[in-house]
Amino acid sequence: MMANVNESVLTILPRDRFCIEHAIIRFRNFAGAPDRFNKGGYSNGFFSVFLTDEQAKTLSDLGYSVRRLRPQEDDPDDNGQALLKVKIGFKYFPEDVYRVTSHSQVALTAETVKGLDHSEIANADITCRPYDWDVNGNKGRTAYLDRGSYFTMAESPFEDKYAKYDEMDA
Repeated sequence: MMANVNESVLTILPRDRFCIEHAIIRFRNFAGAPDRFNKGGYSNGFFSVFLTDEQAKTLSDLGYSVRRLRPQEDDPDDNGQALLKVKIGFKYFPEDVYRVTSHSQVALTAETVKGLDHSEIANADITCRPYDWDVNGNKGRTAYLDRGSYFTMAESPFEDKYAKYDEMDA
């Protein structure tokens, strides 16, 4: 089970890059598949990272577009969960993003990262880089998943029992 957002650790890196250890990720669309907001699909996959209020302020101050979920109506102290959309684009950067189990560490490609959409992720340690955009006078900063990101899978109770078997051709 993933940790709660208060257990995540934000570290700011040079050139406005950042990493979040024990990141809470939601709204996954690693594949960039069509959804109710975009019937044609997306050119890049994405997911959202839940942030503490302090993390949200830090990243917002760096120019990232931090959003909030709608507050719960029955809780007057709730100002909405802060989150940041992180895009996935392997087109211009090396694919040093990994899927980890107790028995393997597999580098993901632009094609295989899509498998994270339906995986049970026990822990996510992510590194992100900024992309500054300027389109028709509108400007902003988008976070992209960067090298050195690791997604640890929740494992079945049988993982150890069958780990010794090599993958076999059918």
